[in-house]
Order: sequence, then C-alpha cells, then structure tokens
Amino acid sequence: MIGDSRWQKKEKKQNNLVTKGFLDKRFDQYHTRLMKYLNARFAATDEKLKKLDALDERLDKIMRLLDWLVGQYKKFDQEHVVLSEQSRRMTDQLENHETRIASLEKTTFSP
Repeated sequence: MIGDSRWQKKEKKQNNLVTKGFLDKRFDQYHTRLMKYLNARFAATDEKLKKLDALDERLDKIMRLLDWLVGQYKKFDQEHVVLSEQSRRMTDQLENHETRIASLEKTTFSP
C-alpha cells in the first residue's frame, strides 16, 4: 500500500507534465486570439488614418490657396507703397505750384 500511494503520486505528476502538443495547442489558441485582436485594432487605426489623409488633402488645398492669397497681398502691398510715394511727390509738386502761383499773383496784381 505504501508503495501504491507513491506510484499514484508519480502518475499524477506525469499527468500534470506539459507536453509539446499541449504547448502547441495553447500557443495556437493564444496566437489566434492575439491576431484577431490586433486585426480589429489595426482596422480601426486604418480607418482613422484614411480620414486623416482626406483631411490632410483638404488642408493642402487650403494652404495652397492661402499661399496664393498671401502672394497677391504682397504684390498689392508693394503696388500700394509705390502709389503712395507717387501721390506724395504729386502733392509736393502741387504745393510748390501753389506757392509759386501765389507769389506770381502777389507780384502781378499788387499796385
């Protein structure tokens, strides 16, 4: 009897041993679950990236339009500076003519 209980303990220990087949089965189960989980996560991420790509394209169009507008504004600003300078010169000439005319009138019409 004493020998039988030892033998039963050894047999139980042998039944509790992990075999290659058991490990392969568990690994395949784990691998399958992991792949399903990762595929679901990556599918959601891919959808978000597609939406971001579409948004990026729209923002690129907007940026190109804004670049064009800034270029037009700079051109307009440069033209404005030139026209302002021309206007200042014309105003100076006009004031000069007014003083000359006033002095001519003074000398011509004075008794």
